[in-house]
Order: sequence, then structure tokens, then C-alpha cells
Amino acid sequence: MVYVHANGAVGGLLGWNHRGQVNHCYSTGRPVGAASVGGLCGGVTTGGGYEDTGNFWDIGASQTIESAMGTGRTTREMQTLSTFSDAGWDFLLTWSIDEGTDYPRLKWWPPTGTYSGGDGTEDDPYRIGTTADLQELIGTPGDWDKRFVLTSNLDAAGELLAPVGDNTVPFTGAFNGAGRTISNIVINRPGDDCVGPFGYVGLGGRIENLTVVNVYVRGRGDIGGLVGFNDIGRITGCRATGTVVGTGWRVGGLVGGSYRGTTEYCYAECSVTGSGQVGGLIGHCDDGQTVACDAAGKVAGTGHYVGGLVGYSHGTPLHFCSAAACVSGTGDYVGGLAGYTSYHVSCCYATGTVSGTENVGGLVGYAHEYDGTFVNSYATGAVNGSRAVGGLVGRVHLGKIAHCYSTGKPAGIEYVGGLCGRSITGGQGNFWDTETSETTVSTMAAGRTTEQMQMRSTFLDAGWDFGQTWAICEGTNYPRLRWSIPAGDLLCPDGVSFEDMGYFAGRWLMEDCGLTGGCDGADLTGDGRVDMGDLAILGGSWGQP
Repeated sequence: MVYVHANGAVGGLLGWNHRGQVNHCYSTGRPVGAASVGGLCGGVTTGGGYEDTGNFWDIGASQTIESAMGTGRTTREMQTLSTFSDAGWDFLLTWSIDEGTDYPRLKWWPPTGTYSGGDGTEDDPYRIGTTADLQELIGTPGDWDKRFVLTSNLDAAGELLAPVGDNTVPFTGAFNGAGRTISNIVINRPGDDCVGPFGYVGLGGRIENLTVVNVYVRGRGDIGGLVGFNDIGRITGCRATGTVVGTGWRVGGLVGGSYRGTTEYCYAECSVTGSGQVGGLIGHCDDGQTVACDAAGKVAGTGHYVGGLVGYSHGTPLHFCSAAACVSGTGDYVGGLAGYTSYHVSCCYATGTVSGTENVGGLVGYAHEYDGTFVNSYATGAVNGSRAVGGLVGRVHLGKIAHCYSTGKPAGIEYVGGLCGRSITGGQGNFWDTETSETTVSTMAAGRTTEQMQMRSTFLDAGWDFGQTWAICEGTNYPRLRWSIPAGDLLCPDGVSFEDMGYFAGRWLMEDCGLTGGCDGADLTGDGRVDMGDLAILGGSWGQP
């Protein structure tokens, strides 16, 4: 599918026709311009003298019903044989068509679904092993409900690509990256919505175990490093690095906008820029699931709702997530993890610096409604704003905060608090560090010194769970969420280092670990023995904090 953008005459097939013959042609691309824009042809020379016989354009894909030549048809009609045969097209020697799934193709062109093998089913997915296979997928909307697997690491080499899936023909199939990588994708569509390597993922669509590296995506709204818009689809185990730019709303490092979609076990480290609803991972998520996801990089928004992980989250729980992004917004509702949320946040943390105007927090800018519940979470970054500024949350409206803490310094003019800047409800067992925050004022929490904040008893006496949820290296660090501690971090102080290696070596080849308390934690694989499998895990986490 082609995207055409210019300041002069623009058409899906022809910009301008000066008394030429155009017969039995079609276009499906979207033309964008300031004047003389047409689905098939932008303009013709007045006075006639040209031929226009049996030409068509797709009014859905082109998003226009105007053209100086040709006849507009729906996508379904454009994939129907009679549309063209009734207009005199030659399907004996010149054209072929796979009705209901694809547009007409010239017979000399390779058939749909050649790829590097497979038949597009669950048992035998199409194999994407070359950039030509990738281009085949991009250019064949009729295959966007099929199954695919990436069989080689690919380098797009900065070639200008188009998205797979759009709001007319969503991607409803499955793409399994199989742990492999596609590098250097460039998609530059400044006037378009739903832009990303996968532009629009629809109901039942799945993308899993795929990494895109050094991606550059530019568009208007619903712009993502991997997916522009996720409409009841599922994204699992995916990663994105690079640059994502949107001039409108709903812009994210991995996903731009999401409605009832699931994003799980994903990571993005991108420079993300947009207007409003901008996030390091997801720009906007509504009534979905975001679980075990992380984001880093730089996130900037010129409007409202900007977050290190999610810009705007409505009815979407955030569980076991983290953000280490530098977050800035010139508007309101800015947070280290989420700019705005109306639902549960549990076992999450944010470490980046945050700056905004009103309702600005180290973890969340604004927590709204009764379901805005925060438990077992923390933030450590400095926070700057003007009004309703907090080390953890800028403002809480009818929400609840329990067993959370913050250590960052909040700075603002009005309603500034160590943990929470402004609220109308109380908290339970929350703390902030009065020394690192340089403030003794906050709502919903109790202030403690740095020494007290690094004592287990401070939190245990307030009902914190140090069995399954939290751990602490007393005297050297604040509490940490157990899920975030590297597998090889066996001893205090925090971090995987030579102390852990020495401890591990002392338990080398111990057996029956299930009967001896996991061999003092050295049985990292849980197979009952301390051996090479455990050493591999220790080595893989070496140097992690």
C-alpha cells in the first residue's frame, strides 16, 4: 500500500493527466496534499483529449471519494472479480485475482503468499526470512489475517516502509518474532494516523516475541514504535528501541493507542515525542491489561497526559511494571510511570525525573475515581511542577494509596508534598524520606529520615509484606520489590557482584535443594541442584543493580 504526499497535484496513480490514455488501472494508496487531490488522479487538463476506461480506486484505503479520473469502490468491491471483468479487464492473459483476500495482480507478478515457505496457518505459518518477504506482507492486505513467523534477523536498512494493518483492513493474524530482530525500520507518514510497523492490530491479532531496533516512526496520532493502535489485540514479549514522533495524541514507544488490548512482558527504550497522551510504552490505554512491562528513554509531550510508561490509562490495571524515563510535559497530568490513571497500580516503580505543570508525580500525576488504588509501589525521581506536585502522586481524587513510598524531591508553588501533593482521602502505611525530599509536608503518608527509611521495622510495623512482596538490605538501601531483584542477587548490598559469586561458589553442586530450603537460594533454576544452569543465570544477571 502506497502513501503519496506532495504540495501539488496528488493522486494514488497519477498526479496529473495531460491528454493521456489511462485504461484498466487501479490504486489503493492514500494521497495527501494541499490541492488537486484524487484517489486515482489528482487532476486533468481541461478541454478533454484523454481516455479514462475501466479505472478504479479504493475509497476506503485511500480515505477519499474524490478523483479526476476513475471510479471509486469499497475494499470489498476492489477484491471482487466482477468489478473489473464487467469493465473489460483481461483475466485470461493479463490479470489474476484471489477474490475476497486481495486486489488484482499482474500475472507476471509473484503470487500472493509466496514468502519463504508456509501456508499461513497456525500449524504452518508463512515464514518471513528476507526483507522481500516483509515487503510482501506489507503489500498484501489479503494476508493480514494469516499466521507468520520470523525466521531470520532482518535489516530494513532505513528503507521507507508502510505499516502492516490499517483502520480499513486491520492486522488480525499472528506474527511470532521467535526472539528475532528487525532493525532500522523507517516509517515516515506525518499526515497519517495509526502508524507503526503494525499500523492497526484488530480483534484476535497477536504479535509476540518480536524486537524492533533503531526504529524511526513518524505520524500524527496513534503512533507507536511497534503498533500504532491495538484494538482488542495482544502484544506479548516484544521490545522496541528508537525514535517515535507524533504531532497529535496517543503516541508511545511500543504502542500508540490501545482499546481493550493486552500488553504484557514488553519493553521499550525510545525517544518519544507527541502532543497529548504520550508514554514511554503506551500513549493511551482504555479497558485493557498492562502487565510486567518496562520502559526507559525520554518522553516529552506538548499537551496533557504524559508518563514514563503510559500517558493516559483508563480502566487498565498496571501490575509489575517499571519506568526509568526522563519525563517532561508542558501541560498537566505528568508522571514517572503514568500521567493519569483511574484504575489499580500495584507492585510498580519509577526512577526517572519528572517535570510538568499541574498534577505532577514521581509515579503518577493524577489518580482519579474510586478505583484509583495504588499498593506496594514507589518512586525515587525528582519532580518539578507548579501545582499539586508529589514525590509519588501529584493529586489523588477519591483513590487509595497503601504501602508505598517515595524518596525524590518535589518542587512547586502550591500543594507540594513529599509523597502526595493534594488529596481528599487518607493513606495507609505510606512513607517518604524527609531528608532526600527536603520537605516535611505531605498528605497520605508519614515522613521518616533516611536512616529510618532503610530499616525493615519502619515498614514491617506498618503491615508491609516482606515475605512475598518486598525485600530490603537494611542500612544500605530502601525496600525493593522482589520481582525486580535480579536472580543472581543473593546477598546484600543490592546488586550482582563478587560477593554473590563467592556465596554461590560455596554451594556449588549441592543437591536435594527442595529439601534444604533451595540450597540457601543458590538453586536459581529450581531443579534441586546447584549446577551450570544456575551459573548461567548468575552470569546473565552479572553487574545488574
